[in-house]
Amino acid sequence: MIKSKHTRKAGNKLEVRVRMYRQGLGDCFLIRFKRGSHQSFMLIDCGVFVGTEDQTNRMRSVTQDIKCETGGQIDLLVATHQHWDHLSGFLQAQDVWDDIEIARLWLAWTEKPDDGLARKLRGEQELGLQAARLALDRFPKSVSAYRDGIAGVIDFFGQADATDKKVSGTQAAIEYLRQRAGERICYLYPPLPDKVAEPIEGVFDGVRFYVLGPPYDEQKIKRSDPRKGEAYGFSRAALAEGLLATVRPTSTSDDADSQTGYVPFDPYYRVSVSEAKGDPFFKQHYGFNKSHSQQPWRRIDDVWISMTGGLALTLDSDTNNTSLALAIELVESGDVLLFPGDAQAGNWASWDSCRWSVCDGNDAKCIINVEQLLNRVVFYKVGHHGSHNATLQGRGLELMTNKEKMVAFIPVDREVVNERKWKMPFPPLETALLDKTMGRLLLGHEDELPPDRLKGLSPRQRAKFNNACEITELFVDYTLMD
Repeated sequence: MIKSKHTRKAGNKLEVRVRMYRQGLGDCFLIRFKRGSHQSFMLIDCGVFVGTEDQTNRMRSVTQDIKCETGGQIDLLVATHQHWDHLSGFLQAQDVWDDIEIARLWLAWTEKPDDGLARKLRGEQELGLQAARLALDRFPKSVSAYRDGIAGVIDFFGQADATDKKVSGTQAAIEYLRQRAGERICYLYPPLPDKVAEPIEGVFDGVRFYVLGPPYDEQKIKRSDPRKGEAYGFSRAALAEGLLATVRPTSTSDDADSQTGYVPFDPYYRVSVSEAKGDPFFKQHYGFNKSHSQQPWRRIDDVWISMTGGLALTLDSDTNNTSLALAIELVESGDVLLFPGDAQAGNWASWDSCRWSVCDGNDAKCIINVEQLLNRVVFYKVGHHGSHNATLQGRGLELMTNKEKMVAFIPVDREVVNERKWKMPFPPLETALLDKTMGRLLLGHEDELPPDRLKGLSPRQRAKFNNACEITELFVDYTLMD
């Protein structure tokens, strides 16, 4: 453990409070660093899932509280990645945000305008979203339930801009933040493999920041599933191009079905519906004649639908893996707060190669790695609402060994996820988190902790934890205490 050699006067220790807002399914965390009478604020994300009831008013209430609590001054704002449930509040309460000063804005390198790989990834995302949204407009009524499921995934990017369909709601939120921050933007990169980086210091007194991800590696960004042997060869761009060829309107067509305006094949290879209905072979074998056997499943009319689902899920996972993942070290105690955004397997796995050079208490340099940081985690913001692929086991949670102090927050709303049949939090992960934290696990929708959750703690530990927590209708506060 690396601690500061400097000592502080009694009563002048750094106090850290984490506030998780309870707006529904979405992330918004306000961290207060307080030493004596001086306090500074860091905000990580501000959003809610697009299907949330009364979402705009909810986010306005959250933003008003942020403005009141901070006095209209955010010393550091972090936008982890382009998903609506992390960014919507910047648009839904934009007039309130207009009155809040943003001293620094941190974004992942994937948002940097002049980074070549970042441009490539953004281009693929824009192409994929365009294809998926066009496809949703063409879905047959017979698969409305399937359409609704895909629409729910696409909703994580917000609605397309009314004047430019290529601009998602999340991109508009990023552009708003960029405009507000001006030159006070920093695009963060993790340490490159075989390189040693420096942690970020000087933002808050007694605090170091370690950039864990996203990895500067396209393969790892596109690796979402933690299961061994996962394929890396899936091409989002090729899939999007194929889907666009299926659903994009054509300028001219002599096909009998030209009223649809969508023809995925060259005329030489096409058989129109009207031609098929008049051909004995198609009438008999493809379900166009009720007097013959019905075999409509042989038609390829709706084969393109399956591509839409795969594309939507890939867009969602790849975007989660562009999350800006941060470890926040409190230098005096050595305690670490972990905020991984919605990082999935490829992002997490890339942390293994990260190395940082820091000064120890004698001004000597030493090298630390991610395992050493995870060993000291006392607060974990659980990734992606506790989904199955957003907290690795052996390379993640099992390395968080500080059971005496560890607390975890999951920004989840069981009513929302149950309605959509999403397993969040994933039951085996929730069980493991309860063990790692000895019950000190708080879920966003809970008005109070279940009575038996803290049964593994001693009476002293239970009292200390209860004193550190405050649950209100709008937020949950946790104050880190030695």
